[in-house]
Amino acid sequence: MPRFEARLEPFRQAGCTLVFITDGAEWIRTYLQQHYPQATHILDYFHAYERLCDFAKLALPSEGYRQSWLAEQQARLYDGQVDEVIQHVEALTLFNKAARDERDKLRTYYRNNASRMAYGDYRQRGLMIGSGPMEAAHRTVLQARMKRSGQHWSIAGARSMINLRVVLKSACWEQALQPLLQAA
Repeated sequence: MPRFEARLEPFRQAGCTLVFITDGAEWIRTYLQQHYPQATHILDYFHAYERLCDFAKLALPSEGYRQSWLAEQQARLYDGQVDEVIQHVEALTLFNKAARDERDKLRTYYRNNASRMAYGDYRQRGLMIGSGPMEAAHRTVLQARMKRSGQHWSIAGARSMINLRVVLKSACWEQALQPLLQAA
């Protein structure tokens, strides 16, 4: 984690508001809450919805009813109405043990992460609620530039190019140039 901390330090010093979007792993949540309590912590919306879909496949064998029920729950989840989703999950009569076990896991997952699932509020603040755009940025910002045909990089050269690409794509030239200007 020291490398992670070092990468965040310039943003902390600049007074930036930090936002973390994670998959719900307990160790990550605990670490971030301990070290960055003032940051905004968001559970990746698509992970949360995917868990709901996995449960629905076990609990609702009728495709038509499942799709209708999922659409209603997805709308609630997207608005951050986690308690309402949990109530609708609990209201289902489940006839098989696998579905009951999955419901228990889903309920625990949602309750443990409810404070990080205010998706409606996050969207109103202009925040992303999923990590997909960041993962895509990795492909377009880094891989598209670094893996072109015939290119070979030393570790130092790759780091330098990656840093320049990040600065270019995030429009942070002033922040990047400040150490250079101070050294001159």
